[in-house]
Amino acid sequence: MKKSLLFALTLASVSAVSSSALADSFGIRLGAPLGVQYTIDNGLGRNQDLRIAGYVSPFYGVLIAGVQGDLLMDRPLGDNRDLSLFYGGGAHLDVVSGYGATAFGLGVQGTGGISYQLDRSISLFADVSLGVNFYTGNIAGYTGFGPSYGGAIGINFKL
Repeated sequence: MKKSLLFALTLASVSAVSSSALADSFGIRLGAPLGVQYTIDNGLGRNQDLRIAGYVSPFYGVLIAGVQGDLLMDRPLGDNRDLSLFYGGGAHLDVVSGYGATAFGLGVQGTGGISYQLDRSISLFADVSLGVNFYTGNIAGYTGFGPSYGGAIGINFKL
């Protein structure tokens, strides 16, 4: 009995991991910030996606590079399953470099956007985010505490 239960749980776990892996996607972000992203579809539950993004933003002699993680909820718009809204929030870690100095930033943000599924393997998206940052130094106005914001359009490819 225990062996049968263990086998069934193992089979269910492998099936869940492999089916969720088929829905994962890799994306390219164009905007502020520029970057790439990896999304685990239904990573934390039904219609709850986990998105990890790496980005870089050059602004007037200052370079911001970082990583961001978001938990996003998907909601289809009406009967059209190809068009959906997503919203959620997460945290980010930045490295800000410019004018001979470097600082680190840690922040939280809210994110919202829209996506359109072109076919089974490609989707387009647009998103915006707004949050707050805490910085370790002063580089061209990046001091102590301040707003963070961004937006991008992009394309996701199902893996």
